[in-house]
Amino acid sequence: GQIVSVGTGWQALTGAELSSALGQGWLDFIHPEDVAAVLAEWLDAVQARNRLEIRYRVRTRQGDYRWVEACTRKRLDGGTQPAIWYGTLEDVHDQHLIAKANQRMQAELIHASRLNAMGAMASVIAHDLNQPLTAAAHYVRGSRQLLADGAASAAEIAAALD
Repeated sequence: GQIVSVGTGWQALTGAELSSALGQGWLDFIHPEDVAAVLAEWLDAVQARNRLEIRYRVRTRQGDYRWVEACTRKRLDGGTQPAIWYGTLEDVHDQHLIAKANQRMQAELIHASRLNAMGAMASVIAHDLNQPLTAAAHYVRGSRQLLADGAASAAEIAAALD
C-alpha cells in the first residue's frame, strides 16, 4: 500500500521532487476535502487486490488544484509474491469542468421545464375555475337586472338564486 516509485509526470504536475510522492507522501498533494475518501478507497483496493479508478483533486505547481483520474492495477504475481501495483494519473480537469457545467445546465433545463409545466397547469386550473365563476357572476347579474326591471318578484329571484 505504499508508493515506491513515480514517473517524471508527477514532477511536471506538482512541481515537487519525485521523492515527495513516495510512501504516503502523495496524500499531501490531494485536496483536503478529498484525502479521506481517496485514502479509504486506495486501502480497500490494496487489501482486496482490486483495481482502482478514482477522481480527485491534486495541488499543482501553481498552487491550485486540478482534477485527475488515477487508475491503478495490481500486476499479476501468482499469489506468492508481494503485490506490485502500477498506475497512471491523468489530468481530467477540463473534462470534469465540462461535465459539471453540463449537469448545471441540465438542472436548469429541468427547472425551467417544471416552471413551464406549472404555468400550463395554473392556466388550466384558472380556466377550470373561471368557467363556473363566470357563469355564477352572469347569473347574479341577470338576477339583479330582473329585480331592477321589475320583471320578476324578489321571492322568485331568491328561489332561483338558492
